[in-house]
Amino acid sequence: MASETEVAQALDEITEDFLTCCICFEHYRQPKVLPCLHTFCEQCLITLANKTDLDFKCPTCSTPCDLGEKEIAGLKGNFFISSLLHEMKKRSKSLSKTASTRSHGLCSIHYGNELRYFCKTCQVPTCTECTIVTHRMPEHIHITIKEAVDECHSYLVESVKILEDRKDVLSKGMRKMTELRSILDDNFTKEKAAVGGASEHMSKAV
Repeated sequence: MASETEVAQALDEITEDFLTCCICFEHYRQPKVLPCLHTFCEQCLITLANKTDLDFKCPTCSTPCDLGEKEIAGLKGNFFISSLLHEMKKRSKSLSKTASTRSHGLCSIHYGNELRYFCKTCQVPTCTECTIVTHRMPEHIHITIKEAVDECHSYLVESVKILEDRKDVLSKGMRKMTELRSILDDNFTKEKAAVGGASEHMSKAV
């Protein structure tokens, strides 16, 4: 059975691997995706772009990035990372409540009662008397503290699997978009050259 420490470690690993910007080394704030698929904080990219007079390159892979007229603000936001970060913060808060329960062990409302349960409805630890008075069933759903920790651990493991699957799908989609954009750019260049050539030919004819 997983301990609170193991769950906390799993949460930390997910945060470091997926939710930390490699420029500021903090949790992503308004994450933006570059054409090469690497993600960074919007403000970090703006600061980096303002420091260079040359073509903007990805800080991770050094791939040149055409930012367009809207520059950094025009990049797509990584909404999946944003939603995952929000969810992890909620889970971390819930885990902190559970860990605090195990450390102190006694109910602050019903003096002397041991905190044995976790109210899933209110997301707080409870004692036996709480489940009868202020967190009564069926309006409130209760599980043991150990079950709450195990559920949190299972959720974190499943989140990693989902993230990995979605990351692959997102990467394939972004690669396809990049390829399509390259094809469109080539076609535009060819058409522009053809129009220019026809215009020049007509000018000479006149």
